[in-house]
Amino acid sequence: MSRRILFSLVVWTLLAVLLVAACAAPPPTCPPLKPGEVELEFETIDQSIHSQAVNKGVFLITGLQDVHKLEGFLHKDARELLANVDYGRFFAVAVFQGNQKSGGYKVTIERLSVKEHELRICAIFLEPGPHQPVTTLETSPYHIVKFATTDLPDINSVVLQSLTTTP
Repeated sequence: MSRRILFSLVVWTLLAVLLVAACAAPPPTCPPLKPGEVELEFETIDQSIHSQAVNKGVFLITGLQDVHKLEGFLHKDARELLANVDYGRFFAVAVFQGNQKSGGYKVTIERLSVKEHELRICAIFLEPGPHQPVTTLETSPYHIVKFATTDLPDINSVVLQSLTTTP
C-alpha cells in the first residue's frame, strides 16, 4: 500500500473518530440556581452500590434517631459513619437509586442548595448503556453526604431532582 493511501486512511479515520465524539450527547448538568437559591458545600460520607433500598428516594438525616431508621437500608459500616457525624453542626442526606437488576448503576449527588426552607438535591443517576458489559448481580446504589447547618433556615421539605445518563 502506498504511503499516500495509508496517510489518507489515517486522516479519514481520525476525522471519523472526532466526528463521533463531537456528536455524543453531553452529560446532564444541574440546572442554574434560581433567584434566592444558595448552593451548599458538602462532603461525601459514603457511596456504594450495596444498600437494601428497593425504591429511588432521598432521606434527610438530622440526628442519631434518623440513623437508626436507616437500619433496613444501609449496611452497618455506613450507619457507623453516619453515627459519627456531629449533628450539632451538620446534617446528612442519603440519595438512593433503588434496586437494579444488574451492575453499571451509580448515583452521585452533584449539588445541594437551599431556598427559603427547602433543601434541593441535584443527583446524577448513571445507568449502563445498551452495549455496556455489566455484572448480573443486583445492586442498589446510594450516595451519602454531609453539609454544615450553620446559618441555615429550618428545613421543611426536601426536593430531589435526578438526572439520568449513560456512559
